[in-house]
Formats: sequence, C-alpha cells, structure tokens
Amino acid sequence: MMESYGLDLKEVERCYVDELMSLSQLAKQFNVTVSTVRHRLRKMGVSLRPSIRHNTPDYGLTREFLEREYLQNKKTYKQIADERGCSESNVWYKIKKFQIPARTASEAIKGVEFSVSHREALSKSHLASTHKRAGAANPNWRGGVATENYLARRTNEFINWRRKVLRHKGKVCSACGKGLGERCPCCGRITDKHVHHVREFSENPDLRYSLDNAVVLCESCHQRLHKKQGLYR
Repeated sequence: MMESYGLDLKEVERCYVDELMSLSQLAKQFNVTVSTVRHRLRKMGVSLRPSIRHNTPDYGLTREFLEREYLQNKKTYKQIADERGCSESNVWYKIKKFQIPARTASEAIKGVEFSVSHREALSKSHLASTHKRAGAANPNWRGGVATENYLARRTNEFINWRRKVLRHKGKVCSACGKGLGERCPCCGRITDKHVHHVREFSENPDLRYSLDNAVVLCESCHQRLHKKQGLYR
C-alpha cells in the first residue's frame, strides 16, 4: 500500500489533479515507482489523464509509403528501417498503427531466391541436427523398445486379437459397467472402446495375444488406469 511509504494520499491527489504533475514527477517526488502512483490513484477513484507521447520524427513512414513498400514491394522491416534511417520498432509501430496486415514468416520468404551456397548451408545444418538427435543420440531413446512395440501393434496377429476381444468382451466397460459403442443421449457422442492389456504389452510378449490378458474399457477408465500405473506422464 502507498501508506507504507509514508505518503499522504490527499497530497498526491492534489499534486496530480490541481498542479497537473505527471506520474513520473510524482514518483520522483515521493520516491516510489510510477506503477505505485498509478495504482493508488486508481484505488482512490482518480481519473487518469491520457498519456502524451513525446514528439518523435515519423521518418516519412506514412500509410501510403508502407503499403507500397511493405505490401507491394515486399520489403522487410529491416530494409524499410535502413532506407528511412530509423529502427525496426519504428516501422513495426507504424504498421500496427495503420492496421496494415503483417506478413507471416512463410509469406515473407515466398518467392525469395536463395543462393546455391545458402541452400547447401541450410541442408548441411538440417542433416547435422537430424543425425545428432537420431537413434541413441536422442534424449528420449530407450533402446528401440518403442519402435518394436509400435510395429508389433500393427501386425495382423494383433489386429485379429483385438477384434476377438471386442467381439467377446466389448459390450460394457470392465471397470465402470458403462455401455460401450452406444450413443450418449445428452451429447450424442459414441462411447469409445479401448482394449487394455492386464499385464503390460511390452514386458509380457508371451501374453500379448491372450484373450485372458485383455479387458475392454471406456476411454475415461483406460486413461485413469494408466495414470495410476504411471504409464502416462
């Protein structure tokens, strides 16, 4: 609170309203920050005056100029700034002020012809980055287990096993008893069927295609079960 700084709120209000002191002047006089003065004035219900920008050169950044150079000639902020002797932030501010639609990154390089040396450098950089993160060099590498499990779940044996489980156990959720494959009367959504291995797929290859090692769950129960087992992060 402003009182903790030993300030007289009435005096601050008088200086701001009657003497028309600025927020920065008040902050300097009472040895506090501008945000503190602004916050306490608002708390007291004092209407703040609109801020006054210092007179800065416009560098000839008119709407017509920016629409021609930025939209039609496809110049970048830097090219326009170098041409007008200002900073890129000046160009950005004017473009925002005039509500000129800004180009996306892909639009900015559309039609730009890169030199052969530039393309070769990009290719080498991409390949180097790919090799550094491939296989065992990737921080998420787990010895190829994920790849093995991924391929195993896409075999005909796995697909046929899943169909059998759904045919024999796919009417209700084994955990909550909710009907599966039925349309909800409230939202109209059809309840998904999830086939779950009782003993983990990756650690029990001999039980992967056993009907006794499978249960059918709804999506909510399946996610809840995996979170409880620590399989979802």
